[in-house]
Amino acid sequence: MQKIPVVLSIILTILVLVFAFQNPEPAALHLFGAGFSLSLGISLTAFYILGALATFSLWSIKARKESVSRITEEKWQKQDQKLEVEIQSDYVKQLEAKIETLDTALKAALARKKS
Repeated sequence: MQKIPVVLSIILTILVLVFAFQNPEPAALHLFGAGFSLSLGISLTAFYILGALATFSLWSIKARKESVSRITEEKWQKQDQKLEVEIQSDYVKQLEAKIETLDTALKAALARKKS
């Protein structure tokens, strides 16, 4: 599945290059009021490369955000694990305190019963 985008990109690049070599005629281009003539194939190839660079930059930004998000999620999971251990420890301490209280009350009741 991961090879499909690579294969499609290669096929598209080959098609663009074939089109570029088959269309060497000059074409008039206008940009911000300036006009110039450039081979249709060269201009198409240049815009194809610019589009690929734009796509790559957006993809790298997305990958960076996902990486940061994954790292943050891992930190949260570690904190959750620590909190779970602390909660379990606190629960055990509460139970031990209750046992101690009951033990003291039982000893006091037994002492009263003896006297």
